[in-house]
Amino acid sequence: MGTEHIVKSFDAELERINGEITRMGEMALGQIQAAVDVLQRRDSKAAERVTINDDAIDELEQVISNDVLRVLALRQPMARDLREVYAALRIAADIERIGDYASNVAKRSMVLNQSAPVAPARPRWPDWPASCWPKPSRPTACATPTVPPRCATAMPNSMPPTPACSASC
Repeated sequence: MGTEHIVKSFDAELERINGEITRMGEMALGQIQAAVDVLQRRDSKAAERVTINDDAIDELEQVISNDVLRVLALRQPMARDLREVYAALRIAADIERIGDYASNVAKRSMVLNQSAPVAPARPRWPDWPASCWPKPSRPTACATPTVPPRCATAMPNSMPPTPACSASC
């Protein structure tokens, strides 16, 4: 986390907390990816597994909180060390909340799976011809993405460009 300390066990405790946070973040990322995947695939059984796996993130957050409290009580960190330890507590709480969001997405997907799928209103970006993709290298003043006129026939469901943005986009 920071610089080396005279007491090596303090460094080891900080590194262990950092490792736990990293592992917790990877678990939350996996949960988010799995939740989006089950939403797209309409898989209720996999969605149940995502909601069950949320408990592991919750438990890890409790472990990190206990480790942080133990470091605060036994080591009494000062200045930068105190900020790092406190940040670890806050980061763990935020990551745990991300895991809860993934669980909520999975729960909502189970409810959505009970109804018939809905067709998309317009094509997704990868389905558009390459000449119609937005060009990130050129800054634009448009508030909304627009479609060049030559692409309007290729994409009948898309919105036509606004007059203010058609010249600049």
